[in-house]
Amino acid sequence: MAWLQISKLSATDALMVFSVGGGSRDHNVSLNLVNAIERARDVGAAILGIVGSADGTLARLADIAM
Repeated sequence: MAWLQISKLSATDALMVFSVGGGSRDHNVSLNLVNAIERARDVGAAILGIVGSADGTLARLADIAM
């Protein structure tokens, strides 16, 4: 997550994520991924994802998820 904080991620950027489960804070799964998705959401960056599960953080918070 530290790399994302210093990367100057902003509302003009997009985060592209490929994940099987999409991460879950509730289930303590892929927390680095969840933190990155939440950081992108906080700064207004677009979140794009290819995900295998509709139940994870990625599917829930992405602007576009397939």
